[in-house]
Amino acid sequence: MPLALACGSAGTSAPPTPIVEKEPMAAVPAADRPFVVDPLDGYELLVDEDRKGRLRSLFAQLEAGAPGAALVSAADEFLAVDDTFHPARVLAAQGELAAGNREAAFERLTPAVTELPRYTAAQLLRGRAAEGLGDLVAAAEAYGAIGDVSGLAADRFRDLLPAVEDILGRRLEDAIARQRLDLAEEVLERLSRWSPDSLVTLEGRRALAVATDDPVAELASLIRLQERWPEDRALAERRGDLELEVGDPGRGLAVFESLAGRHPGDPGLAAKVRRAKFRWRFSQLPREVTEIAAKAALDRADHAQLLYWALPAVRYGRGGEARIATDILDHPQREAIARVVNLGLMRVEQSVHRFSPEREVSRAEVFESLLRLVSSKAPQPSCVAGFEASRRPSMAFVCEVATRCGLVPSEADCLPRTGISGSEALDLIRLGSELLGS
Repeated sequence: MPLALACGSAGTSAPPTPIVEKEPMAAVPAADRPFVVDPLDGYELLVDEDRKGRLRSLFAQLEAGAPGAALVSAADEFLAVDDTFHPARVLAAQGELAAGNREAAFERLTPAVTELPRYTAAQLLRGRAAEGLGDLVAAAEAYGAIGDVSGLAADRFRDLLPAVEDILGRRLEDAIARQRLDLAEEVLERLSRWSPDSLVTLEGRRALAVATDDPVAELASLIRLQERWPEDRALAERRGDLELEVGDPGRGLAVFESLAGRHPGDPGLAAKVRRAKFRWRFSQLPREVTEIAAKAALDRADHAQLLYWALPAVRYGRGGEARIATDILDHPQREAIARVVNLGLMRVEQSVHRFSPEREVSRAEVFESLLRLVSSKAPQPSCVAGFEASRRPSMAFVCEVATRCGLVPSEADCLPRTGISGSEALDLIRLGSELLGS
C-alpha cells in the first residue's frame, strides 16, 4: 500500500498515515544507529508545532524499523511544500541510509550543512555517510563542525584524525609539486584548523612557505619545528639564516654560536658565525639603513648607503679626489653618495656630472666598488693586483678579479649586468670587509 502523508499545508494537523511494511524492511545497520538522531536535533530555526509533530512521528516509525524508501518518500512530500525545511531533508537522508544509499544520503545533506554548519543531526549523518563512502576528510569536516556539542562526533573526529592528517599531508605535497598553490592553501587551512601543532601541519606550513617564497612564514614554522627537533643541525642552520635575513639577527647569531660550540673546528660554521656577527652589527644601524637590506632590488643610492654605513673604511676614510655630481644636491643620501664618489668607489658620468642615484645598481658596479676599496688597502691583497690601474674595467675583468678575491664562486656566477638584492649586496660587502681585515 503506498504511503499517504497529509502535509499539503502548514496548518494541517492530521497525523501522518502509518507506514505499512510490505516486505522485510532494510533497517538502519546497528553500527549506524547512534548517528541517526531526531532530525530536529541542533536545528537552529523555528518550526511550528504541527510540522514538528508530524516529523517526529515519521522519525519514530524509522526507529521502529520502517523501510527507508518509504521514509524518503514521506520526507520528499514535506520538501515538495517547502524545500528549505532542512529537518525533512535530514529525514530523507536517514531513509536513504536505511535503504543502503550512502551516497544519496551524503548528497541530500549538502544544502542543510552549507546553510547550517552547526546542525547536529545533519552533520552526524553526513559524517557517517562519508565514512561509509571512504571519504575520511569529509567525515572529519562534518564531525569537527559539531565536536563541541556531540561527544560521539568528537570521538569519531579524534579517531579519524591520524588517517586524515596523512591524507591531507599527501594532498599538500601533491598540490605543491603541481604548483597548485591555491589548492595547497586550502589543504593547509584544514590541517591548521584541525591539528595546528602536528608535525604534518608544521612541515606543511614550511613547505608551502618555501614554495611561495615567504621567508617570514618559513621562519615561523622552523621555530616550531626546531622545538621538536632541537638537535637537527640542518633545521638550526636554516633558522639561523632566516633570523639574519628577516627575523632577529641577535637570535641568528646565538643559533650559529651554539652550533659552532657543538661542532668546534667546523670551517663552514665559523664562516656563518662571522656573517652573523656582521649582520648583527649592521642591525644596530639606523632603521632607514637596515631597511635597505630587505629590498628585492637596489638603486645606486641604496648601494652607496650600504657602503657608507656598513664599512668604517668608507665612512671614516680620507676624502679622496673631489668629484661633482649635480643630481645629488637635494638627495637625502647625498652625504653617503658624495663619500663613495670622492673615494672613487662609484662612478659619475663626467660629461654631465650625474650620479643617477635612482638607477638600478648592477652586480658589476657592486663588485667594482668593493674591489676598488680593497685595492686601496696597504699592503694590497694579491687578488686585486692590477685592478686599481684600470679606470674603466670591462665587466669580464671585474668578474675575473671578483672571482679571484672570493666575492663570487666562479666567473659564471658573476652575472654582471643583473640587479642585486639588499641581502646579496650586504653579504658581498661583508666579504669585502674581510678582505680589508675589518
